Amino acid sequence: MAQHALVDTNVLYGAFQQRDQFHDEGLSIVTAADARDLPVCVVLDFVLAETMNALTQERAHAGTRSRRNALTQELAHAGTRSRGDDRGPLDGS
Repeated sequence: MAQHALVDTNVLYGAFQQRDQFHDEGLSIVTAADARDLPVCVVLDFVLAETMNALTQERAHAGTRSRRNALTQELAHAGTRSRGDDRGPLDGS
C-alpha cells in the first residue's frame, strides 16, 4: 500500500514564495515529491484554496501569476486535483 503525506499551506506557500521563512524547506519537499522520493502528497481543497489566495494576494509582484501557474502544474503533475475536476478519483479508476 502506498504511503500518503498530508501537505499544508506552509509547505506549498513556502515552496513558491522565495521571501517566506519556510521557502527552503517547502521547496525541498515539493521537489522531492515531484521526483517521487516522498510518499504521495495529499492536498486538501481548502489548503489549495488558501495557498492560491495567499499567492494571488500579492498581485503587485510580477511573478505571482507564474508562481500560481507553476503550483497548479506541480500539483497536476503530482496527481492531485481539486473538487470539480472531472477526471475521476486520484487512483485513476
